[in-house]
Amino acid sequence: MALHLHLPNLQSVVLHETDDLVHLASDNRTSRTMLTEFFRINQLNKGGPKYLYSEFPEHYVWNYGYRTWEPRHQRFSVGRIVCANPIEGERYYLRLLLLNVRGPTSFNGLKTVDGVFYSSFRAAAQAYGLLEGDNAIEECLREASTFQMPPALRRLFATLLVHCEVGNPRLLWEKFYSLLSEDFRRNYGSNEKLVHYKTITDIAQVIESMGKHQADFDLPTVSYEDIQLCKRVKEIEEELNIPVSPEDIIAEHCHLNFNSY
Repeated sequence: MALHLHLPNLQSVVLHETDDLVHLASDNRTSRTMLTEFFRINQLNKGGPKYLYSEFPEHYVWNYGYRTWEPRHQRFSVGRIVCANPIEGERYYLRLLLLNVRGPTSFNGLKTVDGVFYSSFRAAAQAYGLLEGDNAIEECLREASTFQMPPALRRLFATLLVHCEVGNPRLLWEKFYSLLSEDFRRNYGSNEKLVHYKTITDIAQVIESMGKHQADFDLPTVSYEDIQLCKRVKEIEEELNIPVSPEDIIAEHCHLNFNSY
């Protein structure tokens, strides 16, 4: 189940052409979301079990009509907070907090750590120790790898390098190389040099489109010999992909007699 994610007072409101806007503004149901109601249930159940936001659908059912959570009595559901890209800033750090903090009762509650209120979700995440090293970045990539295809994962990898403070880009590359190169390995499994070349050059192109360079992040380089080898392989691939007409295929199996005059 996809769980709503939004910053304070920035939730979406769905309305129809015939809706009375005055009535809509006065109806508090329009401002309710899965997230705000998650906070409200936690306020009511302060002495009860403390769930993560992603665990909530296992114990509660979302009533779309009344826009509220109700106790679950049957079946089973798995929750997943909708994605947030690191370049979104506070929305990304809000998601990070919701993935790790149990039973929060409000947005401000998420910003409060050991009795200290922080002005931003990022600062709160830092106080919780969620930004130490590259743990949050690794978790972001690990989660994305469960539902993103390798090309999208490579774009995310490049985005994280450019817009986040990655402590050890080379170690991050080594940890996720097999996932980043999965599609190339499927096509060129017997040629590891080509797989490596394709993966690193694809990421480098995305990085350059964001105004940075591969060398800025201590990523592996490709030798001149490997580049030449990959160019030759590419030329062979292009030759093999040239369409052959049915007439030429038939002619290959025919005995052609030529008479000279």
